[in-house]
Amino acid sequence: MRPIFSVDFDHNYDNAQHGGWRFATGGGDNNVRMWRLRSPAEREADPNVPAVEFLASLNRHTAPVNVVRFSPCSSRLASAGDDG
Repeated sequence: MRPIFSVDFDHNYDNAQHGGWRFATGGGDNNVRMWRLRSPAEREADPNVPAVEFLASLNRHTAPVNVVRFSPCSSRLASAGDDG
């Protein structure tokens, strides 16, 4: 298991439409991963469903990912790693 170096929430994600919150992680495994944190209502409705849902893995980095950030004015995601 590799460490996670960065987490950022997408403040432009429409949680009224999609439910919950979307966030990205980056770390020592060279990947950027997208996740969705389910809303409290979703978790109450079905407590057997995990609170966090994996959405996608972005695997273009060839070295550890040091930072992930969503744009403050859109849902664009930027990442930076040891590979430049």
